[in-house]
Amino acid sequence: MTGSFPYSIRNYQPGDFEDLLNLINHCSRPDEEPFRMTAAQLREKLTAPDTIPGKDFFIVRTSAQQVVGYCEGFLRKSADAQLYLTRASILPEYRHQRIGNALLSHLWKRVIELTAQFQIATILGARVTAQNIYARQLFEQFNMQKKRTLVEMVRDLSIGIPQLQIPTGIMLISWRDFGDILSVLEARNQAFRDHWNFVPETLERYHHNLASGKFSLEHSMIALENDQVVGGVICQTGETINSFRRENQAYLINLFVEQASRKRGVGTALLVSAMQTAKDLGHASIALKVDSENQTSAIQIYTKAGFRDKIHWVVYQRVCDLEFI
Repeated sequence: MTGSFPYSIRNYQPGDFEDLLNLINHCSRPDEEPFRMTAAQLREKLTAPDTIPGKDFFIVRTSAQQVVGYCEGFLRKSADAQLYLTRASILPEYRHQRIGNALLSHLWKRVIELTAQFQIATILGARVTAQNIYARQLFEQFNMQKKRTLVEMVRDLSIGIPQLQIPTGIMLISWRDFGDILSVLEARNQAFRDHWNFVPETLERYHHNLASGKFSLEHSMIALENDQVVGGVICQTGETINSFRRENQAYLINLFVEQASRKRGVGTALLVSAMQTAKDLGHASIALKVDSENQTSAIQIYTKAGFRDKIHWVVYQRVCDLEFI
């Protein structure tokens, strides 16, 4: 027990599911997060590769057994480091009572455990909206450093969409019609390899995302040249994403172009295709997220296409290296 009132923290158990779902959705509005999680999406998180709910999810209950907070972590591995990415929710009325610090301490113990297990440095990472002053102060007090700002950009689809111009030699085809998961994954990893903090996606996680319905394959486009994947745009469309984002808005998960195929208009063609598809499906807008320090001119491309800033997300990190354990 810690803090000014009695509470306990333990690992997630299957019986916590409904309470956890309700907590996340109750907290998303005061934290200015643009989503409402469904039961299916929470199950997808709990069953994701490299996630062990009994070790990576922590639940906070009061003495009256009310769930008032939680935190989660999931592991992403690279050759020379691994990221332990986290998010958390605490009911507003229970904040400033040391629960946040206690949850971070539990996550940090898990980070130390993973560092020792794999004998590689582990980065504890968290992302919050810039307006969430409570969380930002909490991270800074826990010796986490601000590393980056991500920008969520939105495009109103009622405004005219540029005409689709496909570069010579390029063919656009829906991912469902193309069907080659491995080729898309390899091209995606090649395109993002020089991005900050990039960890290659695994085939296991890609299959998990496909099985969960996270990708709208029929509305995601692949760019081919000589039958080889050189780029793609992975989208979320339909009622599921509308419910999640609380508005009639499609979401662009990834837009990527292999380095050798850049500056030819491939990325713009993929973006325009995604915008037109979202509009044809009846979405009022489309959103995406981009690193504010992206070196590939992505922000300029999105701005030129009519996207505007909506939400700024701040990324915090703390490193646990082998000398720490």
